[in-house]
Amino acid sequence: MNPINFIFTIALVVLVGAGAFFIKYQVNKKNQVQFPFFVSTRDAITNLRSGPSKEYPIILIYNKRGFPLKTLSRHNEWYAVEDFLGNRGWVYKNLTTTKKTALIIASETTVYRREVTTSKKVAIITKHNIIEVKNCPLSSLLCQIELKVKNSDLVIIGWVYKGDIWGG
Repeated sequence: MNPINFIFTIALVVLVGAGAFFIKYQVNKKNQVQFPFFVSTRDAITNLRSGPSKEYPIILIYNKRGFPLKTLSRHNEWYAVEDFLGNRGWVYKNLTTTKKTALIIASETTVYRREVTTSKKVAIITKHNIIEVKNCPLSSLLCQIELKVKNSDLVIIGWVYKGDIWGG
C-alpha cells in the first residue's frame, strides 16, 4: 500500500470513529436524565428493595400513595432512591409517578394565600402530611402547594416555606 492510501485509510478510520462517537454522544445527550430528581409512589403499597430486581429482599414498605422519593440513579427499570429519613434502596420505576409531591417535615407549617408571608394565613399543616407541589420558583423562599383534606371536599391551596417540606 502506498503512503498516500495508508494515510487516507487511517484518516477515514479516525473520521468514522469520531463520527460514531459524536452520534452516540448526541443520542445520550438527548436521552440523558439529570439525577437527582423527585418522584412519588404511584400505589398505596410500594416496596423498597435492597437491589434492582424482585429477587432482592424488601427492606421497607411505603404504605402511602404520593410519598416523595429522591431518585439517585437508574438501572434498567429500577430507580435507586432515598427517602426523607435517608433510607436507601431500589424501587421499580412503574410504581412511581412524576407527580410533584412533598412531605411536611417541620412540626407544622403555615400556608399563606399568596407568595408573601405578609399575606393572609390560610391554614396550618402538621408534620408528615403529603402535599402536592404546584409551583416552586427558584427565586422564592416559598412553594405553592395543594392539599386535599381527607373525608372532605375541602382543598387547601397556598404557599409554604421550602424549608418546611421535603420533596417536590
